[in-house]
Amino acid sequence: MSDGLFVPAALEIVANYNAPVFPAEPRGKRPIGRLVPHWKDDATLDEDKVRSWGREEPDANVAVVTGVRFDVLDIDGVEGMSAINAALPWPDDEPWDDTPTGIDGPTVCTGAGWHVYVAPTGIGNRAGWLPHCDWRGANGYVIGAGSVHSNGKYYDYFPNWGPEREIHPAPAWVLELLEKPASTIIPNGQAGGRPNRAGKYAQRALEGEVGRVVMAQEGQRNDQLNQSAHALGQLVAAKALDLGIVIQTLEDAGMRTGLTFDEVRATIRSGLRAGLSNPRKLPR
Repeated sequence: MSDGLFVPAALEIVANYNAPVFPAEPRGKRPIGRLVPHWKDDATLDEDKVRSWGREEPDANVAVVTGVRFDVLDIDGVEGMSAINAALPWPDDEPWDDTPTGIDGPTVCTGAGWHVYVAPTGIGNRAGWLPHCDWRGANGYVIGAGSVHSNGKYYDYFPNWGPEREIHPAPAWVLELLEKPASTIIPNGQAGGRPNRAGKYAQRALEGEVGRVVMAQEGQRNDQLNQSAHALGQLVAAKALDLGIVIQTLEDAGMRTGLTFDEVRATIRSGLRAGLSNPRKLPR
């Protein structure tokens, strides 16, 4: 008899992180009240209890208590990634490193963004600490890998950024921002909240390059993705586009063409690095 979704996912998280788990609604985030009426007290590391819950709700999502073994930076889609990149102190000579989000730690791809695990800070939950970014810390929880989002996508680790990655303390700039009220960050290419001419030009360029990638013929798709990443990298270097939006948008476009994720990411990285070294001159 199959264990369903919940049991193997929950036991894997317990084994990897020694973090307490409990069942949440299938394809949802709310605790299953009839099984865990007091989720903070009911969460467990016990295998027998996990299997008992699995018999009751085999396809429950796995909720993981935060603030015990790790805190979580919850980034919601390209808007959240844009806010991270606007706040992130990228060195001038290294505008993009190998981390999926710019922050080192195990990273889970959710159905609509990313969860980055960092060492516990003792800080509680902070909703909207950056635009489209939440913090899950003391007395909080997140939905863990192996669960299913409401849109049908699985929560899964970013390739090479799973439990094998060491959990590091949160960067100093993250801690500083967490101590402040929710920030308002104006995206690149805007002034006073209104798009300027350069911003409009960059947005049209982004849309045009995505169209070229999606419409590329078989045998030309990888080359077109590289060319588009190079062109958009020039606009990132000119501070007209956000790096996170460019990466996510190109990844989505590349995957739609049938290329593998590894091909897409390697090609985007190559094109971006070339483009980032050659900023484009923009209309004023």
